[in-house]
Amino acid sequence: METIETTRRDQLLRQGRGQKIIQILAQNGVKRAELQRALRQHVEGLRQAIDEDTTIFPDQKKQLQAQVDKFDKSVNAKVLGIERAVRELLQIEFAWISISEAASIKRLSWITSLFGMNVNLLDDNPDWRWYLVLGGASLLFTVIMWTLFKFVPIESWLEAKWLLFRRPRNAHVGSKV
Repeated sequence: METIETTRRDQLLRQGRGQKIIQILAQNGVKRAELQRALRQHVEGLRQAIDEDTTIFPDQKKQLQAQVDKFDKSVNAKVLGIERAVRELLQIEFAWISISEAASIKRLSWITSLFGMNVNLLDDNPDWRWYLVLGGASLLFTVIMWTLFKFVPIESWLEAKWLLFRRPRNAHVGSKV
């Protein structure tokens, strides 16, 4: 139970930004399932041992069976309480994640509005024609850059500038690098 309280404290401090909380809770779930299986096996073993033991009187067998049943119910109740607490932690973690995803969707929605989608999201409601202006300018810039790189020997110019840049400071103009 102490681990659950520590996880709950960490969860509240990180507010859904913890990367490992769901993984920790899943690992704890596996451990709880193994614990419950071992408990069932022990209880069944105890019941079988009580039934098969011939040295125990019948009224003592009933008392022992009652104690085993009481033990089984007590431990199962504690395990179910832990299971309930972990389920609550998972629900809280998923709620935090949903809140942060909603905030990121809101940011994404604002960004897409700049490119002509969801234009009414902005307060000043820019005209839809701005999309055409920005799209045309982007297309023109792309065509100019493509033409420049396709037909102008910019690559050799850049290599020449790079060699000048890499030349040692004390090298003379006529010396080779």
